[in-house]
Amino acid sequence: MVFSMQGSTDPLAVSTMALRHQDSYVIERVYGGELSSRRSSDMGFETSGIIGKVHVDEGDHIAKGEALISLDDASLQADIRGAKARLASAKANLQAQRAELELKKMTLQRNRQLLKEGHVSGQRLDELSQQLNVSEAMLQVAQTQISQAKADFQKIEVMLNKSVLRAPYDAIVQHRSIDEGSIISPGQAVIRLLERGHIEARVGIPESMVHLLNPSTTYQFLTNSQSIDGHLKATLPRVDETTGTVTALFTLDTDQAYLGSLATMHLAVSIPSSGYWVPISAIAESQRGLWSVLVLVGPEESATVEPRLVEIIHQGKNAVFVRGTLMDGELIIPSGVSRVVSGQTVRITKWEKSLSITGD
Repeated sequence: MVFSMQGSTDPLAVSTMALRHQDSYVIERVYGGELSSRRSSDMGFETSGIIGKVHVDEGDHIAKGEALISLDDASLQADIRGAKARLASAKANLQAQRAELELKKMTLQRNRQLLKEGHVSGQRLDELSQQLNVSEAMLQVAQTQISQAKADFQKIEVMLNKSVLRAPYDAIVQHRSIDEGSIISPGQAVIRLLERGHIEARVGIPESMVHLLNPSTTYQFLTNSQSIDGHLKATLPRVDETTGTVTALFTLDTDQAYLGSLATMHLAVSIPSSGYWVPISAIAESQRGLWSVLVLVGPEESATVEPRLVEIIHQGKNAVFVRGTLMDGELIIPSGVSRVVSGQTVRITKWEKSLSITGD
């Protein structure tokens, strides 16, 4: 309280803040998550064998289809040479059987003519007809042998192709566990790949906040002092039993971050609601557990203090969003409300800046 030099009591000097009506308020939250690649693969061979050549090393950037590791294929190369020989033999046999069949057909045709002229017996014609049937059967066997030889050859080719591990997508070699000469067993993981160019963040979001996420919104992530834009990809359908949160997957617009790093996501969501941001220090407890703010009515030199009941809708860090019997542009006392009482006359000496939609 300030007194004048003449001994009369001057009105208490107070600072004020003008209320600014808002149609919404912003909820700001920070959540942590882990960076990971969209795809990762622990790769191995379907069969056992000896490692013949390692084509890549840890940290290498590789393209889709690039050879990673090869098995010693000496045995398979021998098998494929044998399969080629068997296929060639089957083809030669097929040609011989076709020639034999053609000869039998011609012989049978001539003997039918001779039978009409009485130069051969019907028994001879029956024998030649039976021999033709046998040749046709042998031709079918030869054709089957070619099909079998081709199948054997293709099977070995498949095994030969599988003796080389190839990158299923553009990736980085994270780890390899073998060198040339190592003996591996079927299914043994020998190399780990992480996909290049597609980084995701897995963030645990409270179930009550998940509905506020929007795939069309750009979210800000911070990792190792690096700011990265991200977009919502999907939310997993099951709540995490440990944290009680829903896992949200975000794709990040970068390929420079380290996988496995922790990242924080800044979530700011606008909630439609009519009201006003006021400093926490402007709120006073009223009767029956209600809250109030002190509004100034009248001229600057002799304004009157009036309490107005309000309902707190949302609390920010240093301010609260309220609604009640307030009007846009009205002046409130932003702090020191315990110094004044209802109906007191005060003098306005300072105007403070109104709070924005975020309460800042």
